[in-house]
Amino acid sequence: MKTDRHFYLILAIIAVLLFARSAQTARAEEGFPPRPAARGPFVSVGGLPSHRTLRDLPDLTAATSDAREIPQPDFPQSPSREPLSPPKFRPVGPVAAPLPTALTAPTVTFAGLDFAHWGTGWPPDPNGDVGPDHYVQAVNNSIAVFDKSGHRLKAVTLNDFFDGTGTPCDEYSKGDPIVLYDALADRWLISDMSWAYDTGPYYQCLALSADGDPLGEWYQWGYLVSYARWNDYSKLAVWDDGYYMTANMFQYFDSDELNVRVFAFDRTAMLNGGPLRAVYFDLNDYTATNYYASLLPANLHGPLPPDSAPEYFLAIKDNSNYGPLRLWEFRVDWAHPENSTFTGPTDISVPYFATAISCWGSSGRECIPQPDTTKGLHSIDNKLMMQVQYRNFGSYESLWANHTVDADYNRDIAGIRWYELRDPAGSPSIHQHGTHGGFAGDTTERWMGSLAVDGQGDMALGYSASSGTLYPSIRYAGRLVSDTLNTLRQEMTLTLGSGSQATSYRWGDYTAMTVDPTDDCTFWYTNEYYTETNLVIGNWQTRIGAFRFDECALPVLYGRIYDADDSTAIAGARVEATNHLSATVYLRTADGSGDYRIPVTAGPYTVTARAYGYRPASVTVTAPLTAGADIYLRPADFYTLTGIVTDSVTGYPLAARIYVLGEPVNPPVADGETTADPFTGAYTFTLPAHISYTLIVQSDGYETEQRVIGPLTGDAAQNFA
Repeated sequence: MKTDRHFYLILAIIAVLLFARSAQTARAEEGFPPRPAARGPFVSVGGLPSHRTLRDLPDLTAATSDAREIPQPDFPQSPSREPLSPPKFRPVGPVAAPLPTALTAPTVTFAGLDFAHWGTGWPPDPNGDVGPDHYVQAVNNSIAVFDKSGHRLKAVTLNDFFDGTGTPCDEYSKGDPIVLYDALADRWLISDMSWAYDTGPYYQCLALSADGDPLGEWYQWGYLVSYARWNDYSKLAVWDDGYYMTANMFQYFDSDELNVRVFAFDRTAMLNGGPLRAVYFDLNDYTATNYYASLLPANLHGPLPPDSAPEYFLAIKDNSNYGPLRLWEFRVDWAHPENSTFTGPTDISVPYFATAISCWGSSGRECIPQPDTTKGLHSIDNKLMMQVQYRNFGSYESLWANHTVDADYNRDIAGIRWYELRDPAGSPSIHQHGTHGGFAGDTTERWMGSLAVDGQGDMALGYSASSGTLYPSIRYAGRLVSDTLNTLRQEMTLTLGSGSQATSYRWGDYTAMTVDPTDDCTFWYTNEYYTETNLVIGNWQTRIGAFRFDECALPVLYGRIYDADDSTAIAGARVEATNHLSATVYLRTADGSGDYRIPVTAGPYTVTARAYGYRPASVTVTAPLTAGADIYLRPADFYTLTGIVTDSVTGYPLAARIYVLGEPVNPPVADGETTADPFTGAYTFTLPAHISYTLIVQSDGYETEQRVIGPLTGDAAQNFA
């Protein structure tokens, strides 16, 4: 293997950047705008994760740190923000009323985490996701696991949860937590940001459950993001080839210095508890012409995207009342990470909107009125709100997004603009949009939105609602796929607030609408509210609730995966269902009992199961099923993979660490990593056929190497030097 030449590489990069900076400055002085650029790809490979079993941690029963405001940098004001008044051709007045049909009432609501027992400041950043049997919620700075009836099974601080990584993640949780359920793999993903000193270095704390049980074992990584820039407002998403993340990168003491970093984390390596591999790009500074900030990665639900589809990123240009929406594509190549690309943006025209809601107070961010206090709440009207949702419906692909706007220019009332964008890989355009709020005779402000889309194409939007006479409350609205385009139905109240937040203008900074993977119809939403107004310290509450459209009813493919030799169930098998008519592919992972359950659209399917150590097998079925579709797998042949790891110059053996990742299924951790003999450099794996493998070789002081081999048809050798 080659020795690490990072020092010389860093010097070369600095020289290139200085030259590029000079060229960019000269170009600007000549009257040309700076060239938009995505710098990268940059590749990093970290160490192995620590391990933590959530059910073994002590329950948190009271707040453990002083109240504080979660850090929030001052975004530089975009120049030339257009005035509030609309163009002359645009009529001024209230938005058209929603459809008269109301949504269904909540099927369940229950209390989530609150400030007094589990919070550390404002805002709470309430979010969460739903799995087959649990709802996992996160706030600043704790997490909790609930069953679907609302019984809290566990609650711990993020510091206790991440303790053991050997990084600041162990004791310096700084907020912006995210919870995601990866339905493709039956895993849970939790993220948080951390640093021990305001001057850095800065970390992203990442945790992935070892299986579908959120109370069980977790893999945890403390990922070094930067020595100099703080990774603020990090947002994550699930895609089939990686976990993707964005962050606004600030100089801690100079918030005018901002760029955006986009990351792809190797999902396969993380699922196997391997070293954390990342590919990332940096975008231009926020103060440049293009104003790139707060990008959101698309979160995958339902069928997989078409083969070779990129991950998509969206942002709204916040210095213009015409947008546009901006679309990027991230294509990661894990076999050759240096070939990864991040391209864009493609600008997508949107109908006129006004972003500049009038605000007051010393912060200039008190925009939303509430009873009992002159303190207003921040509307966060300069960015898209999580998540951007992706769906592949076979005949078309769509992205959905929302952000806060001024819904009525005359009365200056906050509302929520939402979009459905279609054909992101071809000629992306807005298929439909709407503005929810600013209705005639209605003074309610609506903001802090989050939306999701079910397997039928129905959309639900959750948000906060407040006015001078309405305490901040939690509401939701939505539409059936068959409803008139650009419309939502009458809203419903999930929780009626009975108090205001008089201690801080910070509200949110985000909420979470998600879809239940068991039926792909039931929406789950979490947001914050108050039960009383306290002028000294505000005890925010959170609520979790579920609802669905009665019209949503998807057939379900289900069954169990068995060993064909002894009829024992096979846990963790990968199950793919391919629709014969649309060619869409659904992917799920069998649970600990070998059972799988896949909500699908009606039609004929080929269902294929794969598991480590077995040959793949398929059955053909038609949804809806009349009986379970069980699949029996026969054991695969195993072969020996050997090799030697040596120094490329001296030929001396190295005590390297070797990790094996499998595609389409991973080896278990015990079979997927080893250490080369320090005296001979030799290593050995015993691996089954029918799988392609990526070998990752690491040794202290040497560059990480990787190689793709297989599928194996016999014994093989792979040497590294």
